[in-house]
Amino acid sequence: MSRVKEMLLKVHPIASKTDKTVFESWFDWFAYHGLTSVVQDLDGNLLSICMARPVSSLEDAVSNHYTVDREGSFVYVDFAWCRHEKAWPMIFDDFKKKIGIREWIGFCRSQKHGHLRKYKMSQFMERFYGRR
Repeated sequence: MSRVKEMLLKVHPIASKTDKTVFESWFDWFAYHGLTSVVQDLDGNLLSICMARPVSSLEDAVSNHYTVDREGSFVYVDFAWCRHEKAWPMIFDDFKKKIGIREWIGFCRSQKHGHLRKYKMSQFMERFYGRR
């Protein structure tokens, strides 16, 4: 996981503005709870990293980075990075195995503006990944 943390520290928009120890403990919390997905190519190069969690309220997820509700009807994506677009379906499939399909998916597209986006998960899957 240290390679993943190193890459995350490079590509996450908040990482350079946050104490490294705090940021790493946040990542470790996600990894411990099985809420992190990593895709690598056959040579072991990182293709994507995603951190997401099931929650009962997207608004609560935005304000509390440690809120989890395994039965919640939302998935909140805290962070997603992808080097190659073909890795997105692999990340999504991994999360379907880990936390299942939920009714809604949400995320804040920009840290600067922080606007919460919310989509029906079925429509999001169709639109973003094609029919699966």
